[in-house]
Amino acid sequence: MIEVELGHYQRYAEHVRENKVASGHRIHPTVFHQLSRHRGSAPLLPNLRILACECGDDPALQPVLFITPTLLRVTIKGLSTAHAAQDDRLATFVDALAIHALSLEYCAIGGGPMHPKLLTPMRRMQRLRSLKLTQCTFLPPPRLMAANEPVALRIWQLLADIESLSSLDIDVDNFRSIPAAALNCPKACAKLKSFRLVGNLETSMNIIMMYALPASELSSLALYFQVSQVEKHRQLFSVIPSRFPHLRKLELAAYPAHSWSTGECSGFSDTRGLEEVDFTLADIITGLDDQELDELTHHWRKLTSFSLYYRTSSQHKRVPTLRWLAAFVRNCPNLIHLQLPICTRIVPWDLLEASKHRLKTIKLLECPAEVINTSQVARALESLFPELDVHRRGESWTPKQWREVFQTMQKLRAAQIAIRKL
Repeated sequence: MIEVELGHYQRYAEHVRENKVASGHRIHPTVFHQLSRHRGSAPLLPNLRILACECGDDPALQPVLFITPTLLRVTIKGLSTAHAAQDDRLATFVDALAIHALSLEYCAIGGGPMHPKLLTPMRRMQRLRSLKLTQCTFLPPPRLMAANEPVALRIWQLLADIESLSSLDIDVDNFRSIPAAALNCPKACAKLKSFRLVGNLETSMNIIMMYALPASELSSLALYFQVSQVEKHRQLFSVIPSRFPHLRKLELAAYPAHSWSTGECSGFSDTRGLEEVDFTLADIITGLDDQELDELTHHWRKLTSFSLYYRTSSQHKRVPTLRWLAAFVRNCPNLIHLQLPICTRIVPWDLLEASKHRLKTIKLLECPAEVINTSQVARALESLFPELDVHRRGESWTPKQWREVFQTMQKLRAAQIAIRKL
């Protein structure tokens, strides 16, 4: 690199805020030597905020060259066991983050082996708020294997010792071998405000049960799981409100097939602070009705977003109708986003009373064998949600019948504007 090019690089480098280092993309040693001589001890990208590393099979792990005091977010994925040297370089990288990236707030590691030595330096990261460990395989280094120490237990203990964390996102299947009594959460975990657990429900339940903090500050909980025993599912619905009374965001995604109804959600009436609710109950044969769902909205008056997805049976007569949408008008004045499956065959006459609700987006899923009266449904939605954004409802995922409903709503609004101009 000539002097002019080095000058151009320096001006460019000062404006880079985000960088992605892909597997196989390395700085040539000659270029790196020239940059080092030119910049001295200064970072290559002095104002970098976000660094994403895809390691793959490349043992060089040159992302260490981009560590700066300004780093806020680091993502490491695509780890491989193909090179033993990579383990040491990755550990060196994480240790360098603890030393030099003093502003680091978010770290995500996924897609490969996870060793305790990668988590040890994180206990020194005083500003680390969010940690994500996904699709990792727990592999102990030789010295731990010789000591016959369960690596999953050691990693769990290290996670619990990162006192600065307020958000934790982990795959729980790696912890299935840990006895429930060993999943105790010390005081450090009491600071968590966001918890996301993916995998075996029983292990997730053990973690939640061992949380055991009546004054928990947790405000966001997300669980993705498969249900092998119906009793565990029902137990979960009773445990969450008792353990986390201050929840504002709740996300549940389950993938078994068994009967479920909102009667099992009765305990959630205690979580009156919920603002965002997202239930994805795919493959669950469900029976719901207006009265049960009306009770939920009565308790969740602070809702801003509500999403309910499930597969219902065409034989079920107990399905929510358009009448239930009126419950959101009465009980949830702050609701902005709504998604749920409803029956639209009958439009009750009392729905046509005008409201001033501020709902902006809606996604109504069709029940089996559903035939929509486009004109009636359009008038009902227009009277209930006059501020609904109907111009973006032509997206590809929108069923044809609903697109026709939103087009009819646009025509209704255009007609009302024309009448006002007369």
